[in-house]
Amino acid sequence: NLILASGRRLMNLINDILDFSRLKNKDIVLQKKPVDLRQITEVVFAISTPLIHGKSLELRNEIPENFPFVLGDENRVQQIMQNLIGNAIKFTEQGSVTVAAVEKENMIEVSVADTGIGIPENKFEDIFKSFEQADGSISREFGGTGLGLSITRNLVQLHGGAIWVESEPGKGATFTFTLPLYMSGEETDDDRTPIHIKKSSSYPESVSEPVANEVRVEHNRTEKVQNPNGEFTILVVDDEEVNRQVLHNYLSLKNFSVISVNNGIEAVDMVRNQGLVPDLVLLDVMMPKMSGYEVCRILREDFELYELPILMLTAKGRIEDLVAGLEGGANDYLPKPFDKQELLTRVDTLLNLKKAVEHHDELQAIQQELSVARRIQESILPQEIPGVPGLDVYARYLPMEAVGGDYYDFHELNDNALGILMADVSGHGIPAAIIGAMVKIAFSSEKNNADHPEKLLTNMNQTLCGKFEQHFVTACYSYFDVKNLRLFHSDAGHTPLFIWRKKEQQLIEVKPKGMILGFLPNAVCPMESVKLQHGDRILIYTDGITECRKEEEFFEDKEFLNFIQQNQDLNAQNFVDRLFDYLGNWSNKTKNFEDDLTMVVVDILSSTSTGKARTD
Repeated sequence: NLILASGRRLMNLINDILDFSRLKNKDIVLQKKPVDLRQITEVVFAISTPLIHGKSLELRNEIPENFPFVLGDENRVQQIMQNLIGNAIKFTEQGSVTVAAVEKENMIEVSVADTGIGIPENKFEDIFKSFEQADGSISREFGGTGLGLSITRNLVQLHGGAIWVESEPGKGATFTFTLPLYMSGEETDDDRTPIHIKKSSSYPESVSEPVANEVRVEHNRTEKVQNPNGEFTILVVDDEEVNRQVLHNYLSLKNFSVISVNNGIEAVDMVRNQGLVPDLVLLDVMMPKMSGYEVCRILREDFELYELPILMLTAKGRIEDLVAGLEGGANDYLPKPFDKQELLTRVDTLLNLKKAVEHHDELQAIQQELSVARRIQESILPQEIPGVPGLDVYARYLPMEAVGGDYYDFHELNDNALGILMADVSGHGIPAAIIGAMVKIAFSSEKNNADHPEKLLTNMNQTLCGKFEQHFVTACYSYFDVKNLRLFHSDAGHTPLFIWRKKEQQLIEVKPKGMILGFLPNAVCPMESVKLQHGDRILIYTDGITECRKEEEFFEDKEFLNFIQQNQDLNAQNFVDRLFDYLGNWSNKTKNFEDDLTMVVVDILSSTSTGKARTD
């Protein structure tokens, strides 16, 4: 926890210094457009909720609905609000943090008031200077870089506004700033660089180039439906016209029916009052009048996760934005800009999940229910294993009669590296399969951390925390650095990883003591590093292997070791296949085991051998 906290502080410091440098060198160019302050405040409150943990503190948004827009850069206005609200929360243990706004002439005056420790009057000007705080003891007690308020003042001034503070020690502080009022018809940066959209039956990969036959969509009306006879109907909610058109283009390739609207209020009205029940919602976060977080919370009052999947699309890709989206009821979260294939894959996964659950509702017998669970599970398992030179990889999954929740997956990096995840969900049937799908989504979003096992599993735990109710998930992740012959292995309550060192006839157990996923939000998954040798065999498996039994006898370590040693000369595929056959004969259960059997074997080949990869 100390290392993570230090890392976050360093990241915030670096971001502050980068902004400070860009402001000093006048490198920041504002992209001005109408900005809804009330919704900006709602988004910042949602992201800041974890900061009030352990405090008796209320966040109040007193900006009226239908309040006039300001003219500003949406991202920079959010940064201003985040700095001021974050400061208010940091220096306030109990009471409230209140955001309000009033219109004055051609400006909007915004105030952020707290009931915290306050600031002495002789420090009012100092706190806006770079690397300054009210006094040294505050820095020691509360932390901080001393750049936040300096950057905030510069950003406000860059918009043509001003910022000041009113406070008394012990009685809280009120920071007030002004931004220009957006006047109807006023030119914005979006107006000066219009984007034209071609009306065509063949959809381009990009719509960034101006083309003829533009399509203009009136505000507050539903856009066209692509293929009204499509198997699935997808509702797209985004206030940017070009984003809606790009999504139309992509989704039409899959033969979906697409309905799109430009604001959250209309989306909620269509679902709640007009009877629209889409199969999936693609939802932007930052929209005027009603943010994507708020739309998601409202829809979740009427629909469960599996009844109406929601995929959030946003330009904000920080972990706190991801957590806020999932806590608000989203099934998945995809940062912009996104790859077309990744978007379509995420859409397919969520629709398959919904379709499988709908089929479940129609089935009457338990056997049919298990069939649905198998379909979900089969849809999330990889169809093939990435081939990596120097490795012989084989994976096999044998489901129990009452489908369990074993899951494995891979991160393909390059010709010298491979990441392997193994997970085991408690329970069986559809609940376990759905949780397996959630684990897949969390794992897919961590590809950037594929070479950092401890960070990958720790982030997955934060994403999944509190989502399992009566279930739990054990997992482990192994990163193979083939070039340097090194294994990095992180654990979250899973069975040990075994390395059979053929040269020394030795079995090496690797098991960092990590907590199971999804229970403690701040749990850290430890990692161990092992130097590999040519000829090593790595066995990654679920407890269905070692807990296989005949009567009261379990297939535990001694029996397992004997089998590994006696079959060390088989290649990876033959080894796994013989093990599964052996377990069936040994337990007198050639099928219908009491738990899933899942194993991935990785053989470290000599430099002259050719790597193979197979899955079954």
